Amino acid sequence: MNEMWEQIQLNTMINLKYYLRNRLMIVVIIIICFFFSMGFIPMLFFTSQLEKLQIMIMFFNQVNGLLKYLLGLIALFTVYHHISIKCLKVVFTKPCLPEYWLLSHFISPVLISAGMYSGTLIVSLLLAVAWALPVKAVIALLILTEFFKSLIIISCCTFLGILVHPVLAAFLLLITTVLTFARMMVGGALKSVKSVIGQWVLKIVKMVFDAINYILPSFSPYENELGKAYYTFKLAVENYPYIALVIGYSLVVSALFYFASVYLLKKKKYLYV
Repeated sequence: MNEMWEQIQLNTMINLKYYLRNRLMIVVIIIICFFFSMGFIPMLFFTSQLEKLQIMIMFFNQVNGLLKYLLGLIALFTVYHHISIKCLKVVFTKPCLPEYWLLSHFISPVLISAGMYSGTLIVSLLLAVAWALPVKAVIALLILTEFFKSLIIISCCTFLGILVHPVLAAFLLLITTVLTFARMMVGGALKSVKSVIGQWVLKIVKMVFDAINYILPSFSPYENELGKAYYTFKLAVENYPYIALVIGYSLVVSALFYFASVYLLKKKKYLYV
């Protein structure tokens, strides 16, 4: 048991050092954050409480969206990098079991995620205190929810990084986003179409999209139940059970992706010989 944790800790530290020494990754993150922050500087001079609340909501949602992309890219390209340069052959023949190495790969971006969301929480709370906005508890709960959602992104991108090339993985993720948008569009069209034939066609299409939606993992589980809170910063009593469900769903889906990733990793025989 001690040897297992030593191997996990060692590989986790190696991954964290890889992030810090990867200049391209750091430069990309700095550029994205710079242009992102420049857009918010003029908004800081707004004076009314309503305007400040809207700025807070916009900042919160855009930062969360940005973090999801960054964490997904980190998980995807890190695992692909290690596999493509075949350095795992050395790791696995030390020996270090694939399960241990992959667990450390899950842990390292989760630590990055915890740091990023902690920073977001601190900045958001400082703004809420400075602007006297009574939304601090809601912000903390929503950021906790977003942190657990990020586990789904990290585990899914790790799985895809083992399965296919990062470009194809990004394309597959884009398809899931397009399917979600198309499902919403079909649902809206179904309410406005008057033709009987048109309604039947749209119902069939919606059933197909619903089936795909239930099969594929959701990056935003229970969005219908919690979505309003992200644009009002108000949580009703009936919303709290859904936060617990999001946490449970995220942990289950992440665990499934982990075991699927281990299975795929063991199938890559060239990593062991």
